[in-house]
Amino acid sequence: MVGVRCEMSRVLAEVPMSATVWANVPPADLAGAAALLASLRETRLCAGITGGAANLLFSVWLRRPKELQLIERRLGDLFPQVSIVDRALCLRHVKRAGRLLYAGDLAGDMIPLAMWID
Repeated sequence: MVGVRCEMSRVLAEVPMSATVWANVPPADLAGAAALLASLRETRLCAGITGGAANLLFSVWLRRPKELQLIERRLGDLFPQVSIVDRALCLRHVKRAGRLLYAGDLAGDMIPLAMWID
């Protein structure tokens, strides 16, 4: 399933940081775990992946780092066989969706992705 989203300033929305998590979920639990994560307002991306130790990747926006532990705990409580393979916490973004970000996390100059250049 693909959904359209609107990007907004994380700073103005008071969610100044983000985290990306790679998890290994038993195949029988993958759809349920993805549905749980997709239902959280913090979730910006949730995708099944292949080719490594993880088969689920999700990205969340956070007010404080400890919120990531709460999300991981909720996921683990409902799906105890899930294991977190890796996580990356980002405290400040400089670019999003092909745009440099100015103060306040506001969109600035466009830096097109190479695939968009003829």
